[in-house]
Amino acid sequence: MIEFFVGEARQNDAAVALRWCVGREALQELKKREAKNPHLLLFVFKDGKEQQRLLIPLEQMMHYVFFNHPGTHDLCGSIVWDNSGDRFELQKNVFHHYTKLCDIDSDNPFLLNCNLEMRGLNEFGRLKISVDERFFAENPPQWEQGWVNFWYETAPRDQCQYRRRRFVAYSIQPPVLLAFVFILVIARLSAMFWFLLLGRKGIGFRAIFRPFKFRTKEIWAYSEGSVYADIFSGPLDRIAELAIKITRWSSNARLEKRRQRQKARIERREERRQREEQQRRRALDEFYNEELRELVCEGVPLKADVRALPEKRRTIYLRLQAFKAEVCRPFAR
Repeated sequence: MIEFFVGEARQNDAAVALRWCVGREALQELKKREAKNPHLLLFVFKDGKEQQRLLIPLEQMMHYVFFNHPGTHDLCGSIVWDNSGDRFELQKNVFHHYTKLCDIDSDNPFLLNCNLEMRGLNEFGRLKISVDERFFAENPPQWEQGWVNFWYETAPRDQCQYRRRRFVAYSIQPPVLLAFVFILVIARLSAMFWFLLLGRKGIGFRAIFRPFKFRTKEIWAYSEGSVYADIFSGPLDRIAELAIKITRWSSNARLEKRRQRQKARIERREERRQREEQQRRRALDEFYNEELRELVCEGVPLKADVRALPEKRRTIYLRLQAFKAEVCRPFAR
């Protein structure tokens, strides 16, 4: 069982404080399955279409969700983890492989049997949140957006991100842009002369004269072979064959010593693996008995506020999120 709670005073805002708790049975199941570094995987749907996907450490207990569309949203969350306990591998599964291998829909987004290394519980929590249109920030002037967002492929999420981009656009962007163009053209000219020295055929010149439209690889992307290939191909082939023969002869003499060293390494590795397994089990017991004990649902509503969390959970990250929710309104899309 997973339950979600939001702050009553800000439940229609575009930035919502979300808190969660987990049933005792769910925590026991996690411990039984030796789930390492479990995370809350949260989907945000609007009109049956996915809008956001968030991956949050389970022990964080609370998170701020920033919406970019007015109207009613469906939040659906479950607990997932990677077999290795590596957060980066879990992120790779959640944000890349999960999209390509799984058919995600708002009815049941947690299809954890689709050729993934990610694991999860077979239960999830749901919550509906209505976001009022008047809580979103006004869009910045159209004439300014092109220059402010020059280095970025996506539109700014909120006012704070736009302010940071705006500061860069009117302070360091002009000289940096000129220096960037100069260095880019010099680098591309150097690449062009290098490939000319190699005798490459079909070198492209468009990337030098139009640096923002064409990429650097346009210089050599469509080149074919070398004018020197026909002249030196025969002697080079014979030299390569001789080098291969010499390499094979020298490697046979070192093969037996390498096997002995490898055997010793395997024995040391096995001893180290046993020690690490004992340490891992102790750390897992401590994590579930100490860190996740405060997540257990007690049957009463929880207050979604940083100040209502246990002292050690009032992290700097959550305090910054709370401050951002007050001063950085998202842009509606």
